Amino acid sequence: MSKRIKDFTTTASLYTANDYLAIDGDGPRKFLVSDFFNGKGISGTAFTAGSVLFAGASGVYSQSNANLFWDNTNKRLGIGTTTPRSLLHVNMGNISTVTSVLTLSANITAVNAGLSIDFLEKDGSTAYSRVAGVVDAVGGSGELSFYTTLASILGGSTEKVRITGAGNVGIGTTSPNINAILDVTSTTKAFMPPRMTTTQRNNISSPTAGMVIYDTTLNKLAVYTTAWEAVTSA
Repeated sequence: MSKRIKDFTTTASLYTANDYLAIDGDGPRKFLVSDFFNGKGISGTAFTAGSVLFAGASGVYSQSNANLFWDNTNKRLGIGTTTPRSLLHVNMGNISTVTSVLTLSANITAVNAGLSIDFLEKDGSTAYSRVAGVVDAVGGSGELSFYTTLASILGGSTEKVRITGAGNVGIGTTSPNINAILDVTSTTKAFMPPRMTTTQRNNISSPTAGMVIYDTTLNKLAVYTTAWEAVTSA
């Protein structure tokens, strides 16, 4: 007994007959259905819900839910987990050192060029922020840049913070002073240290020499040496 699946032309049809997939038209062509499920197509193994199929040994389609899983109810992909908690959830298991989860690579041929991760508006026309890995020289050290309020992904980038390969941090500058661990640059805004009362200042546990706060009780800057001292004019 055979069953025709679909007419392709007036003279050809595809049907199953006695465990064969047959094409009838310019002459019968038969393919054993089991061929499509053993080494030449999908494995005969019954797949579980959430399986993401891949070609395993000898090209047989396989599954490994513990390593790759699709949560169709919540539309989430899990790598290393069968219970993804976000659109993409990567679980590395037990680790005892810094382990790479995502790698971006390119042949960088210009200063301040590099790769970035962009956070975009839904339609992709506007970027809210960007984190970029750039170089300070071709073949030089890597630097990390943070951008906010981008006008578009094609222009209008505003870099707000840069961390150099030497560990210098620049806010408002792409070239922090090499002798400053923190270089804050602005012609329109001021630096504001932590503000607190004298009582709150005195409650700082084990203050370290060089700490600076603004004392709102005294309305003065205060610096810690061996004790808190108010900064006064001469």
